[in-house]
Amino acid sequence: RDYNQLALLSPGVLPPTPRLAVVNFKGAMNINGNRAFNNAFLLDGVDNLSYSSSYRGENVQVVQPSVEALQEFRILTNASSAEFGNASGGVVNAAVRSGSNTIHGSVYEFFRNDVLDANNFFSNAFGAEKPIRQRNQFGGAVGGPLVRNRTFWFGAYEGLREREGVPQSRAVPTVQEKAGVFNTPVVDPFVFGRPEFGRNASGQWVIPSDRWDPVAARIVALIPDPNVPGTNIYASTPVTRSGSDQFDVRVDHEITKTTRLFGRYSFMDSSVFRPAPLPGLAEGS
Repeated sequence: RDYNQLALLSPGVLPPTPRLAVVNFKGAMNINGNRAFNNAFLLDGVDNLSYSSSYRGENVQVVQPSVEALQEFRILTNASSAEFGNASGGVVNAAVRSGSNTIHGSVYEFFRNDVLDANNFFSNAFGAEKPIRQRNQFGGAVGGPLVRNRTFWFGAYEGLREREGVPQSRAVPTVQEKAGVFNTPVVDPFVFGRPEFGRNASGQWVIPSDRWDPVAARIVALIPDPNVPGTNIYASTPVTRSGSDQFDVRVDHEITKTTRLFGRYSFMDSSVFRPAPLPGLAEGS
């Protein structure tokens, strides 16, 4: 449901780095060796490039129409004319559909879940349950005439609701290490000569509790214990939640056979919550 992926069929167009692909970043592509963000996007001839440093909604475009609302799109990878002179990479030019003399419409929903999915490799390795996966992408589009042969209308809506469990793992201190007990030598950095701390009856090095910084002690207490037997690994499957609502409304009017006027209003509201691998404040972000 992302028409930009079709651009990868063009010569000289490559997908972005795995770092961007793993978060499903939209609109980023390397064209003829240029950087992934050096491309231009146009929608109905208007600049559609997000200049926000955060790229709102993890999309290079300000508004990305749903496939049902799209009339066509074209990608220019080289030798573009002067009107497309603001990008060293390629130019993606898209147009929203318009109405016609007859009413046409469509309603759809794309549904995916984890019922038939195999368990993730890492979840299997850590003895964790199969990650949750549920995706609902739904909407509709309809267009028709206001004045036959002269004025036409079109509207489209699309919604997305998605929950995806992403297996994660982090190396964390063991229960003994959180208590200040270590199996390897630990030295005192604030005493001349950096002597080793004393040992307990088992020969382990122990940092006395009266030497603990109170702030550090509170931070250490937030870190969960390892949950993979025989390791210092904490495995989790935080659920990324994504949602969006968008619509496009367009009116076309034919003034003469050679002159046409149109107006379009597009709206998009999206949210992404990607929790950290460690619970609560332990991740520190």
